[in-house]
Amino acid sequence: MFVPTIGPVAKLLGIAAGSSLMVRLNMTLILQIALLFGYDIDSRERLKELIAIIGATGLASASSQFPQLAGYPLHYRGLIGGAAVMTTSQLIGEAAIRYYGRASTIEIDVPEGSPVTT
Repeated sequence: MFVPTIGPVAKLLGIAAGSSLMVRLNMTLILQIALLFGYDIDSRERLKELIAIIGATGLASASSQFPQLAGYPLHYRGLIGGAAVMTTSQLIGEAAIRYYGRASTIEIDVPEGSPVTT
């Protein structure tokens, strides 16, 4: 009677562990980008941004469950969930660079022929 409950509990523990890891990584990403642009990372102003990160990462982690609801095979679920989490991290990083870079006075040297525009 105890054994059938192990599967769902292990699944929830895996989701919780993965979500908390991604929240921590995305928070570190935001704080490092803020530091690169000269912002004080110990300021209370960073609290709003970190709360947004928790929400965005939670939504990305929850979106990895949508393929299961649609009845996709197991290997597609992993691919779709991983793509959702990676896309969220990419978007968070790009948004942070735009947000912190808008008022920045830091000069960035871009190599000749680079696809990055300043």
